Amino acid sequence: MERAFKGKEKEWAKVIAQAWVDEEFKKKLLADPKAVLKEEGIEFPENLKLTLSEGNRDELHLTLPPRPEGGGSVEDLQERLQADWSACYG
Repeated sequence: MERAFKGKEKEWAKVIAQAWVDEEFKKKLLADPKAVLKEEGIEFPENLKLTLSEGNRDELHLTLPPRPEGGGSVEDLQERLQADWSACYG
């Protein structure tokens, strides 16, 4: 997420706030996030599948990032992740 919204933090904050106060907007956002975000100035590559879910206070959604090219041992991969956590957040 970190890279996806780089430079678009203001737009993303507006989308979140709008979804919190406007139920119809939230329904549209959850149904077709890519289209709604594009209307708000946040675009993603055409070939990217975008999934958006509504969180709640009693849940935490974790995503296992794709394995980096080049692979490596557990220790090598752990060191690479610790050096650059943005690899986990897209």
